[in-house]
Amino acid sequence: MSVEVKPGQTSEVQWDTPRLASPHAQADKSCRVRRMFDAIAPTYELVNSLSSAGRDKYWRRQMVKLADVRPDDVLLDVACG
Repeated sequence: MSVEVKPGQTSEVQWDTPRLASPHAQADKSCRVRRMFDAIAPTYELVNSLSSAGRDKYWRRQMVKLADVRPDDVLLDVACG
């Protein structure tokens, strides 16, 4: 599987072993985190579905059910993938 590198992106590994040893000491941490998520975004849903054997859809439906969401409710999805 290949990942397309878009303009402004880099194919550089964002978190190698030395950087992971001390991630908060990285001066460009926020930039690295942003690039990491930009790189995985195009395939996130597919990988999530495959790695959970399709259970991710069930989990989402269950969360909506448990939250007692109604048709006219306004929701905000914050960092939920």
